[in-house]
Amino acid sequence: MLQKLIKEGYIKKIKTNPIKVDESIKLAERDLKVAQQIINTDTDWAFNIAYNSIL
Repeated sequence: MLQKLIKEGYIKKIKTNPIKVDESIKLAERDLKVAQQIINTDTDWAFNIAYNSIL
């Protein structure tokens, strides 16, 4: 399945960089923390922030 997605151009392989991976995880964790902080006051925005953390 993964190879099919690559072949069809839906995803592409990239060279990994452990430092960039770590930075991305830290940013995602930060975004999730912010989403949790505002979930009761701005549900739509909290959802958007949480979704962005997935990306």
